[in-house]
Amino acid sequence: MMAFLSRRTALTIKAHLLAGLIAAISAQDYDGSTDTSLSLTHSTFLDGKRDFFLGWRFNATHMDVEITARTRGWIAVGISPNGQMDQSDVLLGWVDDNTNAVTVQDRWNTVDAKTGVNLLLDGKQDWQLVTGFQNDTHTTVRAVRALDTCDPQDRPFTQSTLRIIYAYHTSDPINPQTITKHTQRGVRSVLFHSPSFWINRTDVLNVKPQQRLQQMDIQVDKVSIPASRSTLYWCKLIRLPVIDQKYHIISVKPLIEQGHESLVHHVLVYLCSDRVTDSSSPKEFDCNHEERNEGIEMITGNCQTVLAAWAVGGTDIVYPEEAGMPLTPEMSGRYVQIEIHYNNPNPPPEPQMDSSGVTFILTDVLRQFDAATVNIGVFNMNYMATIPPNVTDFVISGHCEADCSTAIFPPDGIRVIQALLHTHLQGRKVYLRQIRGQQELEPIAVDENYDFNYQEARVLTPPKTVLSGDQLIVECHYDGKGTATFGGFSTNDEMCLVYVIYYPATNMASCGSINNASQIQDLVGYTPDSSQLQPKNADPQAAAMKNFLSKQYDWNQANVAKFRDLYTKGSYGAFCAADEKSVFIQSSSAKAYTKYDAPSRCNPQSQRLQQPPTVTNPGTVTNDRHEPWDRALPAT
Repeated sequence: MMAFLSRRTALTIKAHLLAGLIAAISAQDYDGSTDTSLSLTHSTFLDGKRDFFLGWRFNATHMDVEITARTRGWIAVGISPNGQMDQSDVLLGWVDDNTNAVTVQDRWNTVDAKTGVNLLLDGKQDWQLVTGFQNDTHTTVRAVRALDTCDPQDRPFTQSTLRIIYAYHTSDPINPQTITKHTQRGVRSVLFHSPSFWINRTDVLNVKPQQRLQQMDIQVDKVSIPASRSTLYWCKLIRLPVIDQKYHIISVKPLIEQGHESLVHHVLVYLCSDRVTDSSSPKEFDCNHEERNEGIEMITGNCQTVLAAWAVGGTDIVYPEEAGMPLTPEMSGRYVQIEIHYNNPNPPPEPQMDSSGVTFILTDVLRQFDAATVNIGVFNMNYMATIPPNVTDFVISGHCEADCSTAIFPPDGIRVIQALLHTHLQGRKVYLRQIRGQQELEPIAVDENYDFNYQEARVLTPPKTVLSGDQLIVECHYDGKGTATFGGFSTNDEMCLVYVIYYPATNMASCGSINNASQIQDLVGYTPDSSQLQPKNADPQAAAMKNFLSKQYDWNQANVAKFRDLYTKGSYGAFCAADEKSVFIQSSSAKAYTKYDAPSRCNPQSQRLQQPPTVTNPGTVTNDRHEPWDRALPAT
């Protein structure tokens, strides 16, 4: 369904402020003790029952954390490498029921087959207590520490996804050394720097007071998801209405059918060229069709300009006040293609019906710049992006060549405002690298702890500049599973992409590279002959190669090493699709450059830049309130 609201019925969108919710909960549960939340800048509940609250703020060197749980016992929150307890860094605290003394501890968790879970007291206590209190139902503890303590038994607060584990017990510890096993625990992925967790954000859409907005819904209609399919990519063509004037899309909101939050994995909306018409067929189809279909191939080949990209775990896409995605009268009657990936690993016995999509929030108060989205990365949807079985840290990269940015970007470059990093289940790290000349600059976006089920776009404030002549590289790191993994649409296949939102807009829809098929065939010593091909397949040769690599190829260490070399040193084809300015490079190869050397936070000089206040006893104090550190400090 698509709805286009006239100006008379336009909606005034109001921000849903978590601050108001927190204040209400505080007033009810904390007996009026609401002042400790006022200086926090970010917050969320870590569990669905809203029993465990996490609030925080940070500056260039330190993190200030407040945790509240529905218990009068000990409470804890920690950073885990993978969501498990082993090798996790834990902040643990409690308020003594008799004395009101508050204790915080810095602990390191290990798990051993013989001794079980060992919650070790860290020899270097880096958390400094700010305050703590409890009432009849809840306990709150607040503490501060350096973002990176340089302690091997601490994990740094970074801009990557952090697996946050949390736990609590109904009672205080027997003594400060003996911690009874938790009664409740859980895990959630969090981007600590994300504006989606802001508390006191009065205008999340960057609009002026009383500015009237309009909305347009782009969604599928009762798609049947078969019980036999664990993965389904569904595409639908939707015709845009008459657009009477130019608008800017200033926000994209996920429109996920209630109860299908775990089913809908991502939603993409593409603007189609005028080659897609009313006579184009089919209007709905399985995007990942196994058999060749000329009609589908024509449609997908002419629907390439990304208008929206949302993935599971993400929140609303919000454009900065200086830019918006244009929607113009020239687009009247044009088609858009919506693509929804349904991830259904444990399908119910009966088919499910879904009508999800996205909502565009529009304004006719135009902003300074038109924005656009470009899809950058690896465009191999078959064996040309092969991840060997049982490997660790296997790297495949997609290259947006300098020739492309030179031909298409304006002389003073573009400003990148958001980056959505995307792989599937085997992805562990993703980097969007920027090369100028032979020097790498600070990466535009990084996630060194990628979570397939938490794909929130990185918001870049201030925007990062990419100049004409710069090269962009999407570098993806994978851990293999028991069998070979190939590039493809299925959840069990892999991708290596970044959806980059930027301004000023150009007509570049995609920019990336494709690995050389003949090099892989030469490497493994196998080329399918005609007797091994299934003509009905959309790509018969690819199907035969995948079968060979899955069932016949010897994945010994030497052969795995050859594949590693191929993807780092071999040639590839590079391209950027941008209408009349499209660039195609038949054969290119990775170029030498000096890697970016990130400054170390462990420099003693940098650690003294913004120290929190000194606490006489950083472990335990009475319940007299300490003034929260650097109260006037703005978020960075």
